[in-house]
Parts: sequence; C-alpha cells; structure tokens
Amino acid sequence: MACVIGTNDSCTVSKAAMCDRGYFEDPFVSSFALKIVPRCPLVHHCYAARAHSLENIVHLVSKDLPEYQIISLGAGFCTLYFRLMSIPSEKQRMKFFVEFDFDEVIQHKNALIRDSTPMRERMDSIYLRFGVDLCSTERVLQRLRGCTGFSFSTPTVIIGEVSLVYMPSQKSDDILWSLCNSFECVTCLLYEQCNIESDFGKFMLDHFDKLQCTLHSPRVYSTIEKQKERMSNIGFESVEVFDVNHVCSSMGIDTFGFFGVDEPFDEFEEYLTTNMHYTICVASKGSVYRPFKFPKPCETYDKTSNISPNHHSHILRRYKHCTVLVDGKAIAFGGFGEETGRSHARLRSAVQLDLESDQMEEVAKSNVFECLNGSALYSNGRIYVFGGRKSPSLALSRIVVVHVDNWSFSEVELESNACSPSPRSRHACANLKIESRNYMYIDGGICGQESFSDGFIFDPDSYVWSEIVYSGDTLGKRHSHSLTSISDSQLLLSGGVFASEISSDIFILTFTHTECHVRRHEARVPPVFGHSSHLTADLKNLLIVGGVIAGNPSSCIIIVDLVGFRFTMKDLKGCITFNHTSHLLSNRIFIIGGGGNMFSFGTYFNSGLLSINVDEILS
Repeated sequence: MACVIGTNDSCTVSKAAMCDRGYFEDPFVSSFALKIVPRCPLVHHCYAARAHSLENIVHLVSKDLPEYQIISLGAGFCTLYFRLMSIPSEKQRMKFFVEFDFDEVIQHKNALIRDSTPMRERMDSIYLRFGVDLCSTERVLQRLRGCTGFSFSTPTVIIGEVSLVYMPSQKSDDILWSLCNSFECVTCLLYEQCNIESDFGKFMLDHFDKLQCTLHSPRVYSTIEKQKERMSNIGFESVEVFDVNHVCSSMGIDTFGFFGVDEPFDEFEEYLTTNMHYTICVASKGSVYRPFKFPKPCETYDKTSNISPNHHSHILRRYKHCTVLVDGKAIAFGGFGEETGRSHARLRSAVQLDLESDQMEEVAKSNVFECLNGSALYSNGRIYVFGGRKSPSLALSRIVVVHVDNWSFSEVELESNACSPSPRSRHACANLKIESRNYMYIDGGICGQESFSDGFIFDPDSYVWSEIVYSGDTLGKRHSHSLTSISDSQLLLSGGVFASEISSDIFILTFTHTECHVRRHEARVPPVFGHSSHLTADLKNLLIVGGVIAGNPSSCIIIVDLVGFRFTMKDLKGCITFNHTSHLLSNRIFIIGGGGNMFSFGTYFNSGLLSINVDEILS
C-alpha cells in the first residue's frame, strides 16, 4: 500500500511542476505538492497532455446534463473538484463530488485542504471524501448509499486516473461492474496504461515492478481492443478507447505538445511513444447518454510477422548520435549515453565499430563531438560532422573534419552568408556525386521550434556551401526525415515531420548541381518520423527502420514496394528503434544504438549493435 501511495505523491509533484511552468492552469495543486520541484521537459509535456485530455473529456461528457455528480476512484490529491467549483455554471449543476482513496491519503488531503484558504472557501456539503480500500466493493457502495441526498438515478461520471491498475484485475472489474449496474445513467472515464506488449510497454511494466507497484489490469487488458471488450462485458452500452495522442490531436493540441509554453523541448519520439502507452476509455450506459465520438483514430496496421534482431557483443549505450560507414566500419560521434568515467551525459567520444568482427575502439575524444542529432558523411579520407545541437534551443552550424588515417580533427566555423545553412539538428544528409565531383547534401532540420524548408550542398574540396533551388513538387518545412541514395545524383526522401504533421510521403530528389527537381512518389508509407532507411540492391524495395509511427506503439520495419505501391510491416522485438542510426552492408542492416529518456520510467538504451538479414525482412 505504501508504494502505491507513493505514486500519488510523485505524480502530484510532477503536476505541480508542470502547472508552475504554465502548461496547465491549476491554482490548487501546489498546496498538495508542498514544494515545486522542476521536472524535465518531457515529464512536463506528458503530464500536460494528461491534464488537458482528462479535463476536456470531463467537460464533453457532462456539458449537456442539467445536473450530474462525479465519483473519483483513487482520487489521491486530484484538484478537479476545486477547479470545477471555480466555474459558476458547474457549481450550479454539480450535485455531489465523491472521492475514494486509502484512509491515509484522505486524512492527509483533508489536513492540506484545511491549511489552504482558497480550497476552504470552496468547500461544500456536496464534496465528500471516504477512506476506503477500493478492493472492498461493498464498502464503496455502502458509503454511497449512506450519503444523504445522493441519488443513483442522477447522471454520474466515474473517474479512475491510473488508480484501478494497481488492484488485481478481477477486483477492478468487480467495482466497475457494481457501479455500472447501480446507476441508471453513468459514464466511466479511465486513464490507464496500455499497449504493454511493446518493448516500451515492457520497460514501463518493469519500472513499476521495481517500485513494487505492479500493474495488474494493463497486463490482462493489454490492448485497446481488449479494453473495449472488458468494458462491454462489464455492461457499458457504448465504449470508446483512445490513446492520448489521438485525444490531444482531436482537441487541436500541437502534435508535439508545445502547449504554447516557451520551454526548450526536443524529445518528440519519447513524447508520442509515451502517449501511445496511455489511453482514455469513455464507457457509458443510460438513455440520457449521447454517443461520445472523436474523429477516427489513426489507422492501425496489421503486422505480417515479428523479427528478432541479432545482438552483437558491442556494448554501445548511446542515442541521438550520428554515424558514418567507412570501409565496413561504422564511426559513431556524440549522442547521449554512457562512456568511461561518465554516466548518462552528452558524449565526447568517437567510436569505431567493426561490423564484421564485433571489435570496437575509441578513436577520438573531444568536446567538439559533444552534440545530439547531428550528421556525418565520408569523402576522400575525411569525415565531415555537421550541425546537431547542444540543447533544444542551441543548434550548431559548424563542421568538424576528421581525418581517418590518424584520427586528427579540426573544427571549421565557416563564414556565415546567405548560401550557408543556419544552425540546425534533425536534418537529413546524404552523399551526392554531380559531374564527377563529390558533395555533402543537407536537407531541412529544426532549431528550437522553427523547422526549415531549405537544402544545401557542401563542396569538401573548396569548403563552399551552395543553396539548392527546388522545382517540381513542394517539400515545405521538414525535419526528422530520412534520405537514401538511388544513384550518385538521385535520392529518396521518406517520412518526417512536415509543418508539425507526421508525413507519409516519399519523394524522389534529382540533382543537377545546385538545382533539385522534386517528384512525389506514388508509393506511400504509414506516417513515420525519426527513422532510417535503405534501398535494396534491385531498387524495388525501400526498407524503413524504426522511428515512431503514428498510432503504432511498437518498433517496426516497413517494407515499401516501390513498384507495386504498397507496404507491409514487421515488428522488431527486443529493441526500441528511435534515436538510432543504421547501415546496410553485405545484405544486412546494422542498427547502432538507440533508445531515449522514457518519461519517468528511466533511460532506455539498446544493447549496442543489432543486425537483421535483408532476406529475412523480405521473406
């Protein structure tokens, strides 16, 4: 019990920190947090998505009711009652607001309310708090029956915000069944973990297990479909279940959750993935109820099979790095992770991995490599590391030149002019060969909240940038996309984020020096970003490795048939493939690093080097 109570305390501190930064208006939560302890931006964003989603749905399901009452199961230090009582129209319609939680939590909450003048001023006889173990369904019903004036015929909204998940699933089903069948008109809102069969989901479960707060019902009702079936079997007549991304999108909230707050943020993959593992269930019964509908969720995709990559002996725990292939060896620069003497930090090392022999060695170390989401390309014995960021609001435009014969390096800060790229990260890059000359192509990218629609080529002989002039189809502002080579002067661009929307487009880019003709390919992919990509030798299939796919909580490989204009997907098991890099060598795709800051669950790293045979992917 103490461990579960502890989740309420940590949750309240996170909510208070989120509100303090301006993501959500709640003047009462700070009284329960005791002190404001800033959290990382990802936690702020995820809690903001949670708060906005729940509050909006409460208003949506109750707005047409002349009167209603709320029952909050496992209320903790929730401030919804005080926020509703600050709205005159809600104060008139609210008949009862009843909270249940452990007696220790209720007593502590009562004491904190007494110490707060704004909350004391909003206290009313309709606001009841009971210390009851929710596993005792009959005691919950007895408390409700004993409330003078409480009616089981009044439309009622039941809220369970990550509370019933800690009970044995049969016990949580029992209380939901009893409440459903006790009221004539009832709507149940459950905010709970879901999709726990993905590798992110397993990491999340393991986190709660370590806290001795085992998640029970999410293990039994592990998917959206199983959650719908559960609530239908309990007796609800209409059941809708959405992940938090879909709810936020339907409310008009920016895809990447900026919420109008000026706080540096760049953990887009982690944010959307976390939200895909939390759902809001809206289940209703009663003739007064009008079906609750959001727009159609993202399309779900059938997977043809699963793939378990081969795990190599390299121990390379890093993500948001960049890599380049040189003579069968991958050179990794920067990123976030672990290195000798430093744990969980921006990395200063350059590491060489022999993809065939599993040998790994550090070849250089300097603060100049300490950046995230940069790019690296190889030409004529030199590696050119461009861009990246020190922080979400501090991007770079420098080039670090690394000589592979002796691993010496120098930082080149080129003179800024109209023909050179501005500081950026999350851009795509590729080698080009035009009229027998080698170039490095940089496409799109982002700095802070501004993304770019431009592209540049860099001449490694003259150290001169030239801006690309585009014709044909419009690309627009873009980042987190992928480029792969069709030929010396032709590239394939896939996915990415275009003007805050995740793209499902594929484009063919054909270069003639500083001009590029853009043509949208007939084939399309699921909306995906943060991925890597490769073409098969016959140029008939595009292989998209990992990234975040809208509406899909698992890591995948997408096989795009560029001739038949269709795609198939296969789950990747035992890894989380975003913030990674990959290379195609000897008919194998090597996935290097990957992982991320997984909300409040800790930091996830792939073990290092993974490989998949292309024939297995295509089979």
